[in-house]
Parts: sequence; structure tokens; C-alpha cells
Amino acid sequence: MKQKLHFDKLRVERWFTRPDVDARSRCRERAVALYFPAWKDVPLRAFETELYWVQIPQGSQVTATEVEEVATSEVLAALFMETRTDRAADPVLDSGLGSSLDGSTRWWCLEKRLRPGVTDNAGAVFREALELVLGEDAHRGGPLLTAVGARLWLQLPTSVSPAEVQRYADQVFHNALIETVSLLPFDEAAEAAETAHPTLLGPAGRACLLPYDEAVSTVALRGLLPEALDTLSRDHLWALSRDEMLIVQKHFEELRRDPTDVEIEVIAQTWSEHCKHKIFAAHITVDNRRSDVALPLRIESVFQTYIKGATAEAPRPFLESVFHDNAGVISITDKLSLAVKVETHNSPSALDPYGGALTGIVGVNRDILGVGLGAAPIANLDVFCVGPLDAREELPPRLHHPRRILEGVRLGVEHGGNKSGIPTVTGAVVHHPGYLGKPLVFCGTLGLIPRGTGRDLLKKEIKAGDLIVMVGGRIGKDGIHGATFSSLELNETSPVSAVQLGDPLTQRRVWDFLIEARDCGLFRAVTDNGAGGLSSSIGELARLCGARGGARMDVALARTKYPGLKAFELTVSESQERMSFAVPPEKREELETLAALRGVECSWLGTFEDSGRFEVLYGGRTVADLDLHFLHEGVPPMQLTAVVVPPRPNPQGYGAAAEVRAARGRMNDGDLLNAVAAHPNVRARRALAQAYDHEVQARTVRKPYGTLGHGAPGDGAVLRLGDDSFEGVAVGVGLAPAVAPFDPRAAAFLALDEAVRNAVASGADPSHMALIDNFCWPDPLPSAGNPDATEKLGALVTSCHALFEAAVALGMPFISGKDSMKNDYRMGDVKISVPPTVLVTAVGKVQDVRALPAAQLTAQNAGARVLFIAASAPEPGTCGFPQYDPVVATEFYGAVHGITAKGLVRAMHDVSDGGWLMATAEMLFVGGVGVSLQCGALDPWFEPAASFVLVVAPDDEAAVTRALKNHWVRSAGEVTMASRVNARWDATKTVPGGALDVAVIDVARAYYSAEPWGREPELIAAGTAEAVTAEVASAPRDARAQCVVRTLKSAAHAPRALVLAGDGINCQEETAAACRDGGFAPRIVHVNDLLRYPSALKDVRLLVFPGGFSFGDELGSGQILALKFRHGLSEALETHIGGGGMVLGICNGFQVLTRLGLFGKDVTLAPNTGGSYLNRWVGLTLTGESVFTYDWKRRGISRLEVPMRHGEGRLLFADEATAQRSWGGGHCVFQYDADVNGAWNRVAALSSHKGRVMGLMPHPEAFWSAELHPWGVHPWGVHPTGESRPVPLGTVLFETAFRKGRES
Repeated sequence: MKQKLHFDKLRVERWFTRPDVDARSRCRERAVALYFPAWKDVPLRAFETELYWVQIPQGSQVTATEVEEVATSEVLAALFMETRTDRAADPVLDSGLGSSLDGSTRWWCLEKRLRPGVTDNAGAVFREALELVLGEDAHRGGPLLTAVGARLWLQLPTSVSPAEVQRYADQVFHNALIETVSLLPFDEAAEAAETAHPTLLGPAGRACLLPYDEAVSTVALRGLLPEALDTLSRDHLWALSRDEMLIVQKHFEELRRDPTDVEIEVIAQTWSEHCKHKIFAAHITVDNRRSDVALPLRIESVFQTYIKGATAEAPRPFLESVFHDNAGVISITDKLSLAVKVETHNSPSALDPYGGALTGIVGVNRDILGVGLGAAPIANLDVFCVGPLDAREELPPRLHHPRRILEGVRLGVEHGGNKSGIPTVTGAVVHHPGYLGKPLVFCGTLGLIPRGTGRDLLKKEIKAGDLIVMVGGRIGKDGIHGATFSSLELNETSPVSAVQLGDPLTQRRVWDFLIEARDCGLFRAVTDNGAGGLSSSIGELARLCGARGGARMDVALARTKYPGLKAFELTVSESQERMSFAVPPEKREELETLAALRGVECSWLGTFEDSGRFEVLYGGRTVADLDLHFLHEGVPPMQLTAVVVPPRPNPQGYGAAAEVRAARGRMNDGDLLNAVAAHPNVRARRALAQAYDHEVQARTVRKPYGTLGHGAPGDGAVLRLGDDSFEGVAVGVGLAPAVAPFDPRAAAFLALDEAVRNAVASGADPSHMALIDNFCWPDPLPSAGNPDATEKLGALVTSCHALFEAAVALGMPFISGKDSMKNDYRMGDVKISVPPTVLVTAVGKVQDVRALPAAQLTAQNAGARVLFIAASAPEPGTCGFPQYDPVVATEFYGAVHGITAKGLVRAMHDVSDGGWLMATAEMLFVGGVGVSLQCGALDPWFEPAASFVLVVAPDDEAAVTRALKNHWVRSAGEVTMASRVNARWDATKTVPGGALDVAVIDVARAYYSAEPWGREPELIAAGTAEAVTAEVASAPRDARAQCVVRTLKSAAHAPRALVLAGDGINCQEETAAACRDGGFAPRIVHVNDLLRYPSALKDVRLLVFPGGFSFGDELGSGQILALKFRHGLSEALETHIGGGGMVLGICNGFQVLTRLGLFGKDVTLAPNTGGSYLNRWVGLTLTGESVFTYDWKRRGISRLEVPMRHGEGRLLFADEATAQRSWGGGHCVFQYDADVNGAWNRVAALSSHKGRVMGLMPHPEAFWSAELHPWGVHPWGVHPTGESRPVPLGTVLFETAFRKGRES
């Protein structure tokens, strides 16, 4: 019998009771020195707790036990977690930490909550889970409201003042723009908990409308003087110039009325620099003072002339959609088109690094979802430009320290990509003092669209009468004025409302829904709700309707996060996870049904019309009525002047070695190599890369630092595109901001060239390659505070011209791009501007992903020849920067691709930051080998354009040299077994002679230990390079010996496998592929469909819970999906297992099975000891028994190599006796070769129910195809289909289960 509760709000606080399990608190302690150096030497202890609030409707029949069931796992709570509900909790005393108080220290409690109106993803999931558990009781008597917060308990010396603690809270613990923080002494914290509840805001019904006169207002424009118009634009953050305001004023004077605030806001968003790219479209008078480049006296538009113009001059048959839709599209195979977009999210990331980057990555994902009729994202990339991490601690107001910026943007992209199921495969981090004022955050996505289906999936068409529907997230105040805000410099008026928080779970649901609806033909057009919100998305789609275009929508019909939004807020809010569709009226019911099944909300707002008008209503009353042509074409082109100044040398010199010498003086060459390896723009980014899931979807062939347990940095990334061919795509990025202030033309050349050579080094065909441009510039518009604006514009003109020249010569068209032109910080007299920054991304077709040259050298390369090659002699130009001739580079890249395609190159690496020596050294970090180099008169520290280090077999050297006869080639030396970098070079007029002989492990230690997170790789921890070499040498042989599959299957009688999907499960496709290759007939089924039809489990032999982030892991990994099964499918699951069915849970699926208690209540999965997500390949040793491995010992299989990708996979038992029983009973199926996450005895997998149920944290399905192994292992055997083709170890798990199922 449920007990009626007599309270309005219930508070739940949970925490780990065992310090050794509480990885998050331990990480907080370790991070203090990094993020708050003032406490570097202060002894402290940290203890974190999670807070949940729920407002229960009066009269609801709800118990505290039901709320606790949602807040924490029954299994986890029974072991290591404590929960307190509806009373004051004292975690410090309850956990025993309070006994450490001795008078010299004091505990402080910092409690943070999201501000009202800020997106609360965890709170939303908490509410959804409560609705699942409570059913009809959830909303009886009113809405169920929830919120989530956190507490940090700090034990500090009594000498630390409250002001210091508050400073820590402000600088590290919370972001005042989106969160509040309360600082409480220990003895006040428990008492405050009894009464302290946040203001809870909940979803608003459609009837919660404001009175008309409160929802909309009239803006008195007519008759205002120009100065008054300036003030109006500035005060309302419209970012409209005086000329633009005068045009708007004239337009409404002709209409004999003033505009509503909705109309002027719509115009401001549509005409913003962010949306309209007015500087790139400007008419520019050019004052060219450079003698080495010819420029016209007047340019109508640098975009039309140079960027789009380059594509017109370099047409390629693979171009499909260019500068037209949300992303550029090229054909990549006969069956697939590739969509690519790279965006920036700089201004929001400056205010809130985490939220800015999170919305940046999910926003560019939506660009891909919105291209054509929808592309499926397959990969992300990111590039971060931040200030020096050793910058002084005291910065001007509203600036975050670069350390906090970098960690915040990294975490935002990690959560956005990982939780969405999109691998982050390549990128860069660049440091420069100019990025102190505003970081640059580039986020890119690649996606695939089917070709040859009988439908043109790139074509959008809208008919009059088609319905306007908004799908996905709800509208809030977050993101209002985002477009206009990003068109302004960062200053004291920058709006808090521009800060947003993305919701990857909702977006993943929208993605799944969109692709399914596309394939069912349920809509005619789609686009994302990005900058400008509905005003932009519907305003753009409206142009596609009929001859004149038009739309009529009632924004009061939109679903909102909370009541009280004004009409203009509903119209221009950029709240995340929303897509706009044009739906034929006859498809409405079908689309609504599908949306409900997939957990996606729809708001039907109006219709598209062939009226030439853009009409907005609020509650049936018109609040905006704009001429569509005026809205999109009414803004006049700017009239600007550009001054192009001659280049000048950098007084420090060019390149990392020159910068090190300038900062530290002369040093011996061995020390210089180590110092270059530790340079901020050279050093490893491996800890950052491994925090991203770069292997979800099982496509990533060339991985970042992607070797087994250890890692040499590679060039770019390579993705396999489908499971029916080995065709792929390579992607590379390039930028050179340190050069731009001195020679923007050279910087543009270098950016484009770096992107191209990264892609070529990754196997891309330069004749099937396309480019994406991104410009981030300091303000080039003249004003009293911007005296050098004309020179900044001149730098833009010069850069665009350079890209045009290179792209045309190379035959590589631009297909998409983005510019951000106001990247300045101004506060009082302090102004900080970014260096002019051009990022170029190159994507190219890889004919066969199995035939890539390696990025690293191993013992098998001993005796191979090392060649230094370049398009032309690698000598500096007049100002010391590299010379670059795009015509010569075109022939060079074709020749290089030719020798790699013929298999003449064993390994290659492009020459970039650090020069020839650093590029060569990076290839050695796998361990066990070295090089002996004779560089002659070559400057080994120079960083040339269009250059590579090649390693070739001695017998192939002559052929490679002949193929490159028109270019510069130096036979520089050979690969040795000495594991040292030995090099000599001769003196020249500009470079003194030198020599060095350095242990590879010393260079690796400098390279890796200088990472921002200070983590050394396993390479160093192993102690000797020889130990690494032994592992490298043995892995391929072991794999070949073990991976032999001899059974045959009949497809007609294949046993059925059911693979779950939906609600944040991300690995269903590759899991189904592994099941298929293992012999099963797999079927992917959405969780919600299984809930409706549990009978779908009938006759299924194998049920698979794939990996991912079910419900975003917001309340703990697998928690809510386990609740869903417990409350809707427990009987069906018991019947399946009881009837002899098999169950496999992988990663998040293992966590679900654990929380369901299928391995008992004395085992759980806790956060990794490192406290963070980790993606790396691991070795697993077979130590137990299951139906998935039942005959491996007989078959001689004892080891498995697969990637681990988790942050909460540390397997722990209640006590040692329980653990030993499990181990002795054979239930611990696999053991990691090394301690990667702190699991008891390195256990990676468990089995139960006589081995028919198995949970495994690493991902065998990610190794379903042989080329996905980081060593390129290609074991051959007889496949279950009878084919003779590679059979990877990951598939053997499924193949064994297939044979066991057939036997039984």
C-alpha cells in the first residue's frame, strides 16, 4: 500500500561511501593544482555528492522509495552508494570523513544549481524516469517538476579564508552565467539542506499564453534620428548597422506603420553577420601594397570571387550540392554521398566553455541531419584554439583561464559526440596569446546519404499547404540573440541568454526518428533550428514553396520548457535539438505516430504558402507580417576598403624550434629536440583524443594515436564507409595562425596544404578531394576603437585569394564553409584580438582502406630506408616562411598518391610543427626502433610545405625516387634497432651544423608528459621500449593463429538475434553486423517497440544489449534502461533466459544487465579510477566460461584484442570472498592484460545462468572487420558463409554463440 506524502518538494542526495570507489572526488583533488594553482601546495580533501529535487503534485500517491529507485541503482546502493531522501543528510559524517577534523582543518560545502531556465538534461531524464516508474500517478494533481544539482565538500586548513574558497568556487567549481553557488561552512550545510530547494520550472502546456499586450510590443522606429537608431540597435543586441537600421526604418515608413518587436527581431537575426556573411559579401575597394600578388582594384564579394569562384574554376564530377544546403555534398561511392560541414562556436564557448562546445558539436551534427532529406552522421572533428596554458592567473573580467577553457570545450565535445554515438576522429589544439580574449572552437561532422535508391534524397521541395512541424527539443530563453551575439565582440554587455546547453539524448532520438521518417517518405523538406531559431529555419524553408515562397505559423503552438515566453522569444530562440519539417497533410498522422513511438515531441505550427509573406501569429493574432523578398534580399552590401600590406618576418623566427630558442636561448641539439617535443603546439594530445569515443559505429580505420596500448600520432583519419566494400574517406585539417599576423597569404597556403597532405598521407586520392573553409577573424570593420580595420580586411582578401589560387591549381573545389568575423574582446581599455585564422578541412576518397601506409615504425621495418621528400626544395622564402607553389604541389601529391597506391611506402608522416626531426621521431613512439639520419645541408628543424617523411623497403627506394624525379628527394638514412634518434647535418649560411643522439623514450617522455593533463603513456610506464616491442611483435602472430572460423551456416536456417536500439543506444549497427558475420540472422528492434510487443523475443536465440549512452547515462550508466526493462519487460526477459536463450550485454549493455541484477546483487560497475572516459585498444585473456567462449580452449583461442570505450566500467564485488567465488566458479570470463580502469583483478567480463548471460565492458563488435584492428591484422579463415575472407577476433564471440546455439 502506497503511503501518501505530505510535502511539495522532495530532495535526494547520493554519494559513494567508499573513497576508493569515489573516482570523481579523487579526480577533483588531483585537478586542483592544474585549475587552481593558488592551492597547489595546500593539503585538501574533496568529497562530491549529487542532488536531486522533485516537486510532487499535491494528492499524488508517491512514496520516497519509488523516488529512490529512480535516483540510484538497487545493486549499486547495496554495495558502495548511500542515499538520503527528504531529510537533512550529512555525507561527511556518514562516510566517516568527519572524524578527520582536528582543529587545524575545516570542511566547507559548495552547493551549485542551474539557474532557472537553463537546460537541465539530468533533471529531464530524472523526470522521464519518474514518469516511467510512477505511471499515471506521476502527474496526478499537476505537473511533476525536477532539478539536479551537486555539492562539493572541501576539507581545507583553517588558514584558508572564505574569500579564497569563494574564488575557487567562481573560477573552477561553477559558471556564474548558468549556475548559482552557495558557500556554507560544515556546521550549517546539513541544516540548510532541510529548507533549501531551487525554483523548479516545468514544461508549459499550449494554453499557457501571455496576454497579447505582454507577448508582443511595437517598436517606434518612424521619425527617429540616426543616433537614436544606433542606440536602439545596440541596446537590444540587434547588431544592425546605421545603414541597415535606416533601411528597416524606410521600409516600415512605406508601410505606414512601426514594426513589432517580433518583426525587428526576425530581421535582425536574418541580417546578422552570422547568418548573412555580410563582410564576405561586401563590395571592397582594394589598396594593394604587396608586390608579389596581383589583386583587382575592386571585389564585389570575396566569397563569390574567390571561395565559390574556386569551385567554379575547379569543377569535379563528384560534386553534388555545393554552397546550397546545410552542408556540402560529394559522391563518394556508387551507393553513398558524403556530406561535410565545419562550424564555429566561439562566443558561447568564451562565456561557457562546456555549454558552448557541447552546443557547437550537436549543432553541426544537426547541419548534417538537415542536409537534403537527412544524412546520418558518421564522424566528428574538432579544433580548439586557446591561449597559453601557462598564462597569468589574473585575467581581465569575464575571461576564463585557458586551462578551464580547454577542459570545458574538450568535455563539451566529448559529451556531445560520445553520447550521440558519433566518433570524434581527428582534430587539433593550437595555443596563441591572441586566443586569450576569445577561444576558437571549430566543430565538424561528416555524414552519409544513400544514392541510387530511386529517390533524390538531396532534393527538397515544398508545396503550398504542407504543414510546418517542429520536432525535438522545447523552446526556452536559452539561445536568444545567439546569431546577433556572435556578430559582436565579447564585452560587458554580452548576453547570458546566448549561452545554451545541448541535450545529446534528445538529439539522438531526433536523429533516429528523422532517418526512419525519411526512409518512409513522411516529409518533403527538413532543416535544423540553429541561429535565429524558427525565424531562420522556417524563413529559409519558406523560400522553397512555389514561385514566391511563404509561410504562416503560430508560435504559441510550440512546446516550451516553461511558461511565460514572449512571442519574439518563441520565434528567435535557438534552444537546441530542434528540426523543422515540411510535411504533406496526408502524412501527418503517420509521422505523429512514429514520433510518439520514438519518444520525440512534435509541434504543429502552421502551413507553407505561396504568398511571398513570412507571417508569425501568437494565439491566432498576427505579430509579424514580412515581405519574404525584403527579409532575405533587403540588406544592402557593405562598402569597405581593404589595405593589403607587404609581409614581414617574425622576429622570433619561424617554427617550433625557433620559438624554443627565442624563449630559452641556445641549447644542445639533443635537448632542443626534447624541448620541441614538449612545445605547446607539438606535444601529445593523446589524453584528449582517448577521452573521445573515436570508434563507435566501427568505421575508424586510421585512429588518433591508434595503436594497441601505445601510440604514435597519425595524420588525419580514415573511415570505412560501408560493410559491402572497402572504400573509405580520409579527412585532414590544417591551420597556421602563428604565421597569419606576418603573412596572411602564406598562412592560408600553409593551412590548405597541411589539410591536403594529412589526407594524402592517410591514403586519399587527391583527384577525388574537396575542401571546407573556415575563417575566424578580428573585426575588419572600421570604428574609433579599431584603427587597423582596413589592414585586417586586407589580410582577409589576401587569404581568400591564396585559397583560390591553391584550390584551382590543385583541382580541389570548396564545397562548404563558415566565417566568424568578430573575434575580439573589449573591456574598458583592454582589447584582445585573435590572429587571423583560416582552418581548411580536406576530405578525399580512399579506394581501399586495407592498403594504407602505416603511421608508425616497428621492428619489422628495421633496415628500411628513410626518405625526406618535398614538392620543391624545402627552403624558406624572403620572410622566413615556407615557399609554396600550388602548381608544383599538384603534381607532387599525385605522384605521392601513386606510390602509396602501389604499396611502395611502408610508412609515412607529414612534416609539420617541429620539422623533419620531430616528424621522424613521432613515427618511433611505438618503441623498439630508431633511425640513423644524414641530413646533409638540410635544416632539420625547418617546417616546409608539401613534404613527408617516407619509409620504404631498400628494394623499392629506386622506384620511389624515379616516381618523384620532378621533386625534391633526399635519402636520409635507415631504420635501426638501436631505439635512438641519431642525426647529423652540415652547416650552411643560415643553419649551423649539428648532431644529436637521443633515446627515443626520452623524446617520447617529453612529448607525452607535457600534455595539459600531465598523463604519461603506458609506453613510459612499461619502463623499457623492449617490452613494448615484444607486444608489438607478438600481437599480429597471435591474432593470425587464433582467428580461424571453420563452421558453415545456411542463411535460410540462421538462428535469430535481436539487437536493441533507441534511447541512446549507439552501437546497434555494428553489433548487428558482427551477429550476421557470426552466423545469426540479426534484427534491430527499438526498445519502445519491444515494450509494446514483448512477443518479439519469441524464437530469438540471442538478445544483445549494445553499447552507448542509454538515456545519456544522466543518472548512472544503464540505470534508466534497466528501469524500463524492470517495469515493462522483466517477464519476457526471464522467459527468454529460462527457455535457454542467450543474452549479451556490451559496455552500457553490461551495465544494464548488472543493474537488473542478472549477476547478483553483490557486483557492480563503478567509475574508472582515472575518473574519465577512456577509448583505447586492450588485450583480454580468457579466464572463465560462457556460451560465447565455450570451446575456445579446445580451438587454441586464449586472447582477444578489442577497444574499450567507457567511463564507468570498473567491475567491483561486495567483498573479497564474493570475488573469489566468482573467479573460482569461472564466471570472470575475461581479464584485461593491464589495469586500465581499476577493476577487481582486472576483470572485464562476467557470465551467469550457466554461461548463457554474459556482460563484457570492451567492444568485440568494434572489431567485426579485420582492417579495424590498429595493427592492420588480416587473419584469414573460412567464414560461416563459406567465403574466404578476413575473420576478425571480435566476430568469433558471436560465431561461437551461433555454434553453441545450433548444437543445443
